[in-house]
Amino acid sequence: MTEAVNPNPQDQKYDRQLRLWGSHGQKLLAEANVLLIGGSAVGTETLKNLILPGLGQFSILDSEIVTNADLGRNFFVELDDVGKSRAETTAKNLHELNPDCKKSTPIKKSLEDVLNSPEFFDSFSVVIVTGAKEDSLIKLSDLCYDKDIPLVVVDIFGFFGYLRLQTKEHTVVESHPEFFVPDLRLNAPFQALIDYANKIHLDKEHMTSKEPVSYTHLTLPTIYS
Repeated sequence: MTEAVNPNPQDQKYDRQLRLWGSHGQKLLAEANVLLIGGSAVGTETLKNLILPGLGQFSILDSEIVTNADLGRNFFVELDDVGKSRAETTAKNLHELNPDCKKSTPIKKSLEDVLNSPEFFDSFSVVIVTGAKEDSLIKLSDLCYDKDIPLVVVDIFGFFGYLRLQTKEHTVVESHPEFFVPDLRLNAPFQALIDYANKIHLDKEHMTSKEPVSYTHLTLPTIYS
């Protein structure tokens, strides 16, 4: 008689998304530490969609207090929260969605307060920002790019939503192909190959000329495994 195998409780809990992005994707999510700048309605909803599938840790940076206006649009504040720190209130209510996710101490500061301390961002793997002023957003963008931290800018204007993702080159490989097709693209080429490829230059005059130019072949290396 075959013995029943008891699946891992975590695998059972996140079964649906494991089918989508596999155990490696789930591991990356569980190890991620996300900073949300601005505990607004759109910011907390964005963070919620990471916490529910198993985000590892999050922090909220927000110097604002909960107002009556928040009650009509933010699901993570209540009437009794008016006048309290929005960072503390939203962090507490978001954490209740998934106790597996760790929440750091809410940071009752504005974006401008931390921009002069670049080391503040070192522990975060992703930064989400909403409602930022343009000049502060540009500084944050430069800072995150230099530190190779993906930056997600989200906002909403009436019925119009806005989303922008800033990250350095990122290669995505289909993890569940219907048919196996060997992929010969190199997303992390070795240095000798980079040096070789950089030596190949098409004639700039031909590239800008209006006369048709045909190249019978390009000199590219062949790699044998």
